[in-house]
Amino acid sequence: FELGSPILYELGLKAALESLAEHHEKQHGTRTSLTSSANGYDLPNDVRTVLYQAVRELLHNVAKHAEANSVIISIDTDEQNMRVNVDDNGSGFDVSNTSFEVAPTGGFGLFQLRERLDHLGGQLRIESTPGEGTRVSLIVPLKPQRDVMLGRGT
Repeated sequence: FELGSPILYELGLKAALESLAEHHEKQHGTRTSLTSSANGYDLPNDVRTVLYQAVRELLHNVAKHAEANSVIISIDTDEQNMRVNVDDNGSGFDVSNTSFEVAPTGGFGLFQLRERLDHLGGQLRIESTPGEGTRVSLIVPLKPQRDVMLGRGT
């Protein structure tokens, strides 16, 4: 469950994130919900896995640091990208002090999240204000990056 979920491969990202949200709510008592306006996108397994693991890590960070009582995971798409947002109403933090270095504990951490998304042609964005919660956005291209580079994507 920590690395992946059979649901991820059988039913897709949305169903796996719904299950992850339910698990997080039961384990931590934090109201956790999923909204999605994205339908019908069949992402490659590596992209689904990265997004699932990233959301799992972000939920872990919320439980550990944010003191939030509500988390909303949202999935949406435009013509080029899928965006998964994790919003919490917790304590927030000063983004300028965020370290994108390898965690001393060897954890997945923000550094690994950013690196894995970069490898997929995606991005990690963090918006936070102390006392006002945090939004982390995971953005991945819908067309494989190699197809775009080879001129197959428009």
